[in-house]
This record gives sequence, structure tokens and C-alpha cells, in this order.
Amino acid sequence: MAKCVPSGVYGRLKDQAASILEKLKLAYDVWFAKSDVLPNKHQIIIDTVVGFLLNKKKKFELTQEEEKQVWNNLYEFLSSKNLDECGKYGSTLLIKPSLAQVILDYLEMCITEWESVEKHGRETLSSVIGCCRVIIGTSSLSYVLTSRPEVLIALTGSLCQLWHLGQVSENSESEVSVLLSEQCKHLWYHLRCHPNQAQMLKVVTEKLLLPVVHLVHDVKTITRLNKFKVCVESLQEFVVNTVFHEDHERLVKTFLDVVTKHQDTSQIPRLIDNFFTKILSCLKEKDIPAKSKSSDTKAALHFLPVIFQHASRKWKKYPQQCFQLLCFFLTSLGMPEEGQVEKIMDDHVATVSHLLSLVHDCGIYNVVADKIGGEVQLKYFRHVLQVLLQTDKHEDVCKCMLTFLQLNHLILEPYMLKVLDHCCSIHIQEQGRNKSYNLDVFMSELISTYSQLHQTPKWMNFILAYNDSNPRAVPMLFSLQTFSNRYGQVMCSLPYSTALDMWTKFVEQIHTHVQGFLNENEASSAKLWGSTLLFHEFISHVRLFDASVTGKAVEKIQALQKELEEKIILPCKKLIIQKGKDELACRSCLLLAYCLGNVKVMLMQYKTSRADPDQFLVKENDLPFSLKPHELLKVKKSLDEDVVLHYLADLLTVQKLQAFEEVETMCLAKKPEVQSFLTFFKETTSCTDFSQTWNGSIATINNGNYLLATFFHVAQKVPFLLPIMLLENCDDLSKFLVDIFSKPIICSPTKEGRHTLRSTAQMLLCNSAAAESRQLLSVLICTLWKEMCTEFSPPGSESHKKKRTVPSKHQTVLCSLGESDILWSEHSESRVQSVGQLVNAVLECEDVQPIVLSVSQKTCCRFCIAYLWPIYLQAHNCSAFWDCLHC
Repeated sequence: MAKCVPSGVYGRLKDQAASILEKLKLAYDVWFAKSDVLPNKHQIIIDTVVGFLLNKKKKFELTQEEEKQVWNNLYEFLSSKNLDECGKYGSTLLIKPSLAQVILDYLEMCITEWESVEKHGRETLSSVIGCCRVIIGTSSLSYVLTSRPEVLIALTGSLCQLWHLGQVSENSESEVSVLLSEQCKHLWYHLRCHPNQAQMLKVVTEKLLLPVVHLVHDVKTITRLNKFKVCVESLQEFVVNTVFHEDHERLVKTFLDVVTKHQDTSQIPRLIDNFFTKILSCLKEKDIPAKSKSSDTKAALHFLPVIFQHASRKWKKYPQQCFQLLCFFLTSLGMPEEGQVEKIMDDHVATVSHLLSLVHDCGIYNVVADKIGGEVQLKYFRHVLQVLLQTDKHEDVCKCMLTFLQLNHLILEPYMLKVLDHCCSIHIQEQGRNKSYNLDVFMSELISTYSQLHQTPKWMNFILAYNDSNPRAVPMLFSLQTFSNRYGQVMCSLPYSTALDMWTKFVEQIHTHVQGFLNENEASSAKLWGSTLLFHEFISHVRLFDASVTGKAVEKIQALQKELEEKIILPCKKLIIQKGKDELACRSCLLLAYCLGNVKVMLMQYKTSRADPDQFLVKENDLPFSLKPHELLKVKKSLDEDVVLHYLADLLTVQKLQAFEEVETMCLAKKPEVQSFLTFFKETTSCTDFSQTWNGSIATINNGNYLLATFFHVAQKVPFLLPIMLLENCDDLSKFLVDIFSKPIICSPTKEGRHTLRSTAQMLLCNSAAAESRQLLSVLICTLWKEMCTEFSPPGSESHKKKRTVPSKHQTVLCSLGESDILWSEHSESRVQSVGQLVNAVLECEDVQPIVLSVSQKTCCRFCIAYLWPIYLQAHNCSAFWDCLHC
């Protein structure tokens, strides 16, 4: 900075012989000089610098370097603190309004000729943006950019387009966001006060519409730009409000009448037509550079729902106009006229889904009003449904079907089988998280809707008919957790008479498939398996026996039970035992036997509750029907690799245990069914896969979760087995449980309620019968001590000379605890005191190394504290040991 400024400054600034860079240096020195050697220097310097830009084509031929320096100096002058001195003597700094056009010209050049100015363009552009921000943020200068709405709109559109094209550096994005926010305030002012709204709409359509459309899409798809969402949404609202301004209501209504009712196009309002044509031109991909076609199309597809949502809010009292706008948009997306069924582009399906969801959310479709008006909308929605069913398998089709269901289930009903096939095929062909979720929500809502309408049998007819056409679908449906749960809830809520009618329908359907299987129809076994799964879930949840059941109802159930056994199970059983080659038929037979057994067990419980115990006694011969042990063995050997078949055989065994609870019989430990359960844990202690999960449905059992599924049902019967379990059986169970809890948590039950080995083990231990079993608790504690002893390896425990492991005092104590003959479940004060003294003596030694617990060891400690030691936590003699475990 010059310390003294020579005289003749004004002349040197106006000297045509001096170079631009010399004048800029002089202006810089004078601007920041402390002495006022030039009267009104700020105004003179601003006029001079702005003059370089205004006259660069007439008087000055600015190079890119000179132009860059001019903008940099102008930005420094405008943003400097010295600018405040202009008001000292009542003067106000003025800038020629023609600077706005210079700014617009430069921004337009950056958009169209970026390659030629790229070398200095990014830095120069930052200075231009900074000048705009200072000008529009200064009340005395803002008139330059805000006084004329066409200038302000053009400036906003240019900035949006530059941002979209990536020509704004990341460092300048925040500054551009602030500038756009300030501009948006002035735009809203003009929208409220400008007398010629038609001119406003015309300029917005030409200069601002497409840049905002692109920028809105960028903010939604680029994570880095999410923080500018508020600013961009304000611009979006402004653009949409220009076309739906109250001054244009009549024009918009006329436009919709012309385009939807095929009236004379000469009457179409060109102002409104130009607005929509501008957006829809992106869909037709006309006059768009090839490199940006895809992004432009996606941006337009994202913006159509924005327009429709705003119109729906604006026209709450005019739903017919909203429906007309919907028809116009769908036609623009390729929807054929009614009577024609053609495919639309896959990229457009998501937008169709979004528009339909807005119809539901905004309450545009009124069933009663539409029925009075001749069901015009119902017919149109059915037409849209037919077109969507012609598209390739698309995940958004499920969303469309869900919206149609929420609007009116009658839209779907004539095409229900096609709808089910289309939606389920998406999941079968391309299994994925989103596809499963969409199908799960749709199927759950479908059964809920028909349940609320008291038309569950009609829904079941659809499912059974669909099972005949696509047998693979029903097993897949029960892998959907929400649908599976909702199915059970609906079956549980069925009225008694409806439940019996549905049972009859099931038996008829299953009997038809059994006959087809007996006639060696290859497709019948798959259909039989699907129907059987539906029937099993029905029997598992329906309320057949409650306080309101009469004797006649029980007789009818017994008749249906007899029909099921004689017409279906016995013939099917005979065939699979003789042949045993069709795994689906074998599965169906075993599952039907299990269903029948469940009914018999419920009937036994019902009779027992109604009769005098001394007068009514269920005999062992009344146990539910199932295959005999040698028959089960034969079936399992014939299909040794089918884990579902093995699981069903285990279910029948579980069922007998359930029946044993209702029967007064002795020597249960000698029963083969009980023996198989007592040896279950010994066979599974070698399990190492702790990541498996299971949703509780038979249809989802596979090689990965078979052990978990079996353990889940065994765990439910362990309380019944505990009184007859031998010490070796408890030892096997304890090793299995400790093995589960000693491993790190790989997976946990999800919100959908999936089971894991850990959650199943917790369920077993939380059972009151298990908590009160002294033998089991004692064996568990001893097993835990041994497990911790093998895993603890304190520092310095290894002897390098002899290359052998020397047991530490911690291991010695834990090993002695695990191998002791103390019955931990019995309260023996002398025994507890002696063990406590031993533990404290070890921990008080100075040479004891600290114990470093691994994740699995900490899990063991928590397992012991949480489940196995509710009494001894209070023993004062063991306090030091427990402090060590808590570390």
C-alpha cells in the first residue's frame, strides 16, 4: 500500500494511455489510502472500475486476466470496511443499473462457453458471485439487481444453472446459497406486488423453470447438497406459485379442459401451455444435449409430483381439477388412452407411483362422489392398473397397487390374480430388501382391508386360486414377516361360523390337490404344499375352542376333523410310505398330520376343562394322530437331505410331548419321543454357526436355520422335561447354553421379530420352570466356571523355557470351582464361606496379574450374573471376586 499518493490521481485514472492493470493498482492504493487525496474517491473509483466492464466492448479490449483482476478489485472494494465511510458526509454510493446486464452476460458466457474461460473462469466467477451477494445484501445498492423482476429472475436462473453444471466450486456453494436465499425474498415480493403476473410467468418459464428443476433434482440425489435443501425448496415453491397464481386460475382451468377433454387446441392458453411444455420437453428429450438427456429426464420426473402436490393443496375445493391434472401428467408420461393397453417406460413407473400416492394423501378421490358421477375415476384407475400390469417387473408397481388398494379395493378386484402374480413375481425373480418390503406392506394391507370389510373368505379364495396358478408364491409369502403376523391376527379374529366355512373350503381345495397327486399330476404336489401351509397357519391361529363354543359346534369340528383324516391324510400317508419320492407331498402329509394333531390336542384340553377330572380322563390311545416311529424313520431316510421334512417329524414329536402334558401316564423318560429330546443337546453341542435367524415360519426353514428352528420348539418343551432329565442331560443342555452365550453377538432379533440362538436361549432361561430347577442351575454354574477357566490366560502364565502353559491362580480357583461337588443351587453357608475365603485369598496376593477379559469372557460373566447367580450376588464373602468379574 502506498504511503503517499501523488497528485493528479483522477487524471491518471482517466488516462487512456495507461494500461488497465496500472489503473487498477492505482485505484486499489487510493481506495485503501488513509488520507483523502481524492474527493469522493469511493464513487469515482467504483465508476471507473464499473466503467471498465461496461465499455469493455466499445473502448477497452479486456483480456481474461484483466477481466479477472477487474472483478476481483470490484469485489474487494464493495466488501471492504472503507465502503462505510461513504455515508460520513451524507453521500451515498451509486452503481449504474447497467452493471446488472454485464453480470448476466458474463454468467451466460460461463454457461455457454465455459471451456474458453475455464482457465480463469472459476476464480472470476467467485468474484462475480461475491459482488452480487454484497450488492443485493446492501440496502442502498440492491436496486441494481432487484428493481426489475426480469433481471432478478434471469440472474437467479443463471446461478442455478451454473450450480447444476458444476461450475460453482464447493467453496463457493455456501455463498451461492446465501445469495439465492436473498434473491428469493425479493422474488416473492415481486410475485405478491407485480401488476403484470403474466409477464412474471413468461420470464420464469423462459429463464428460471428448468434451472430450478435441475437444481431440485441435484439436491435430492447428491448428499453433499442436502444442506441447501431449504434454499432450493423456497425457489421451487416460488416457481410453482407463479403458474398457480390466482390471476392464472381461469387460464389453468381452460388449459386442463382442453388437454383432457380433447377440445379445440386453438383455445389453449399459450402462457400455461408454454410452462408445461417446457418441463415435458425433458421427457421427450428434444433439444437436449446427448450427455445430459438422462439427468434432464430424471429431473423432470422428480418435479412433476412437486407441481401436483402444490396444485392439490391449492385446489382442495376443486378435486375434479386435480384429477384432470393427474390425467394430463399420466398421459405425458406415456399412459395410453382408455381402451388401449400399452407399456410405459420403466423410468416413468416411479413417478406414476408418486403421483398416485399424492392422490390418496391429498384426498382427491372420493368413492361416493365418483359413484354419483358415473364412476369416471374408478374406470380410469382400472385403466391405469391394466397398463401398469403390462410393464416389466418393477418394484414401484407394488407401491402403485398399495395406493389403489387404499383408494378403493374395487380397483384391484377384477384383476386380483394378475396383480398378485405381478407383485409376487418381482420378489421371486429379484429378491431384495426393498422389493420384499414393498410386497410385504402390500400383502399385509390387502388382507387387513378384506378383514375390515368382513370379506376374509373372498380374500382367501383369491389366494387359493393364485396358488393353483403359481404354487411357488405361497411359501414365499410366509417369508414376509409382517404379512405372516397379520395373517395370524386375521385368522384369530374370524367369527366362529366363518372359520368353519373356511375350514371346509380348505379341505375341498386340499382334497382336489391330493387327488391330482394320486393321479400322478406333477404340479399337484406343489399346489398341495401351498394349500397346506395356508391351512397350517389357519389352524395355528384360529379360535376353535373357547367359552362360547357349544356342543353342536364341537360335533361339527369333530366331523371336519374326521373328514380331513379319512379323505386326505390316510390316503396321502399310505402313498408316501410306499413311494416316498416326492418331498413336497411328504411335507404336506406330515404337516397335515400335525394340524390334525393340534386340533385333537385343543379338543382334549377343551373336554378336560369342561369335565370333572375324576369322571373324565384322557387315555394314551387318544393321543393325536401321527406317523409311527418306524414310519417317520422310513420317510426321513427316503429324503435324507430335506431339512423341512426332518423338522416336521420333530414337530410331531413335540406334539406328543404336548399331549403327554394332558395325559396321566407314568415313565415318560422311557418314551422314544422323550428320549429323542433328551439327546438333542448332545447332538448339537458342536454347532458353530451363531449367525442364523428364523422368522418362525415353516416355509423359511433351510439348511442354515434348521438347528435354530428345532431348538426353538425343543426350548418350549424343556420345562416339561426338566423333572425327568438326568444329570448327564442337564450337562449337555448347560454346555449348549454356555456355548451360545460365550460367543460374541453376531446378530440380534430384528424389529420384524426374527429368532436367534441367543434369543431362544434367553427365552428358555427366563421360563419360571428353568429358573426353579436347582439341578439345572447348579450344572450351569459349574459348566460356566470350567468355560471361564479354559479361556482365561493372564500375562506371564506361559513358561518359555519348558514351552508349556503354567496354570495361573485364577485358573486354579476357577477350575476348583467348576469341578467341586458343591450343589450350588442349595444354600449352604459353610460351603459358600469356604469358597469365598479361597477366592479372597487368591485375589489378595500381590503377585496376581490383572485379568484381561475378552468379549466372550465378559459375555460369560454377564450371563452368570444375569441368569445364574441371583442368590450369591448378596454373599459378602464373594464380593471381591464379583468386583473382579465386573472389571
